[in-house]
Amino acid sequence: MNFKEKLIREIKKYPDLFNEVRMEIIAAKWQSEAEDGINYIVNTEADKTLERVDEEQLVDSIINNLKYYIEYEREIGESEL
Repeated sequence: MNFKEKLIREIKKYPDLFNEVRMEIIAAKWQSEAEDGINYIVNTEADKTLERVDEEQLVDSIINNLKYYIEYEREIGESEL
């Protein structure tokens, strides 16, 4: 099993994480084409969005989600001070 397959398998164990990564991947297309939004995927095995992108785009979407999470945590932490 290669890196990409293992990474996708791990991501699909967590539907919330899967949907966040999936959203990063399809956000640009959604903004220009979809009018009814992007549905939340519960059965992650049924969706092949992650498999269709190259490793670099998959990793970039994970990094973008981590950056968002870190910034969110900083803002929450600052508001509690």
